[in-house]
Amino acid sequence: MILVSSGETEEMVPIKAKRRKEVTAMNEAIAWQSVLGRDPAADGRFLYGVTTTGIYCRPSCPSRRPKRDNVAFFSSADCMPYSI
Repeated sequence: MILVSSGETEEMVPIKAKRRKEVTAMNEAIAWQSVLGRDPAADGRFLYGVTTTGIYCRPSCPSRRPKRDNVAFFSSADCMPYSI
């Protein structure tokens, strides 16, 4: 699931990639592969949050890899809620 800020409030709303207004839509499968491979080249392109812990990480984070079902991807820090 990709979450973005609605702009008017701090509420985060899920949207589908085809409705995104960003120049490059994030492909979650590619993002997940970047997390699994701890790809430093992906740092700065997106962040991910672990819903069970409330922790946010860069793709290259050396922490234990989370279960895929517990991960949400964010295009920037501005799009991340204070807790997931």
